Amino acid sequence: MRSLEEMLRCERFGQLDAQEKEKLCTELNVPLWAMVECDQAGKALTEAISLAKIMSLNGGALAEAENALAQLASPNADGNPPVALNGPAVMRGETVQAMAVTTAASGWANTARKYLDAPFAYRQGANEDIRANSGHFVYESTEAVLPGKNGLDLSIALRFDSSKAGLYETYGEVVYQPTTRNVWFIEQFVWARHYKGGSLLPDTYTTAGVRVAWFYTVYEAESARYQYEGIAAPTQYMPDGSYWMYTYLTAIQSGSITEQVPVSYNRVRDTEVERNNQLGAGWSLGFPRIEIDTAGGANDKYLHTGGGDSFKIAAALVANQSNLEKHSARDMSLQADAGTFTNGEANSAFVLTYKDGRKEYFGSDGRLIGIADRYGNKITFRHTSVNGRALITKIIDTCGREVGISYTATLVTISLPDGKQIKYELTTCPGNSAKYLLSRKLDQLGRQTSFIYATVNLKDNYFDKNLTSTTPCTRAYALLEKVTYPTGGATHYTYETVLGNLGSAGVGEYARLTSRKETDGTGT
Repeated sequence: MRSLEEMLRCERFGQLDAQEKEKLCTELNVPLWAMVECDQAGKALTEAISLAKIMSLNGGALAEAENALAQLASPNADGNPPVALNGPAVMRGETVQAMAVTTAASGWANTARKYLDAPFAYRQGANEDIRANSGHFVYESTEAVLPGKNGLDLSIALRFDSSKAGLYETYGEVVYQPTTRNVWFIEQFVWARHYKGGSLLPDTYTTAGVRVAWFYTVYEAESARYQYEGIAAPTQYMPDGSYWMYTYLTAIQSGSITEQVPVSYNRVRDTEVERNNQLGAGWSLGFPRIEIDTAGGANDKYLHTGGGDSFKIAAALVANQSNLEKHSARDMSLQADAGTFTNGEANSAFVLTYKDGRKEYFGSDGRLIGIADRYGNKITFRHTSVNGRALITKIIDTCGREVGISYTATLVTISLPDGKQIKYELTTCPGNSAKYLLSRKLDQLGRQTSFIYATVNLKDNYFDKNLTSTTPCTRAYALLEKVTYPTGGATHYTYETVLGNLGSAGVGEYARLTSRKETDGTGT
């Protein structure tokens, strides 16, 4: 069965099978009878959904719903909607566009208008994801979809991940530093005294005063001189009783030695999400990428999928294996690639192949350069260096249409092929003017969705289970606290701080979502 997003790409309701029709009607909360009636009247799927919703609200016929929809789409002479919009809106997750529902007192026509004004791509339960293993929170909305050849669509998603919402990310590093210290040396002379016995040799013979070996032993204090100077007890006695050896210790002197001593540091750097998106703490556009991590002397690679999952890549890539740690399924496989795809700027060095034949190609630095299907259709990604970072600035889909992305410190703009734009406005983070937060989104119709954050300070220690034994990293997290939609409705989130392991040796704090609630435009 296809997903809801895939079903919504169909032109007509009649193109769905029986199970898909039932699923679509259930998830969008529209009656099946109304959808069937609209489809029989030749309505396109998206129009049928709007009409069926209006029909379900007042039990009216299709003709009445068409008339109401036409009125709502036509402004009065003064440019205002013909129907006053009264009554508070309550956010509900019922349609692919997060349609807001007014109170019954507002009337069904007002309610229909609220549906049309609701924000794009927000559905409770579909746009929000809580990871059960950690409690971190993911918020996602689909910004635009360009249908492509043979189903290879270009989908642009906006995603917030609370686990990646730090103003900085942390890592542990061990540095070997030269350290000089004063010591006492004792030179050890090994003298041999031999005894032989038995009928084949003389009963006894002695060889004295022969130095057969010498070496230094280092002691931290001069007092060692008095303990070890002189003749010691036998240090070696052979099993056959043939001879023994004495050690004589002398020549004590002071000096110094220099050693390379390991020193542990907890460090911070810009986050991987920020380095590849520049949308503010925790936000990304949902495109896959490979992270090549050399911080702290590491040489690790990580795959960040378009769906928001992350996997560590095996050090050696083996044919017919996923090569992703803790992912034994054969639904995808990452392999080295010798330049079979190019975007005109770079050749592919890695390829991620899915079981349906779709492939994602990455350059040697991990950037996404292309997506292709088994029929040769391809989406090409091109990049520009922005503040020393390779960011996606142009996408060419399977039909040759171009999407442009431009960046400034406080504005990211996506320009779509039809001339419309999606804008993301950023503001500086309170207390840290070098970091930015996504404060507002303006969609293709200029409708505003705003974001507010709670800032918390969290600590990491990579070298001890005690956050105070070694100087830990302290970094701020900007946690999504409130999303306000064009309708005035809002969703609120709260978090708690908990401890988690950082490998076998370390421990760190992280934020876990504890509750969410929705309010209407009046704050209730």
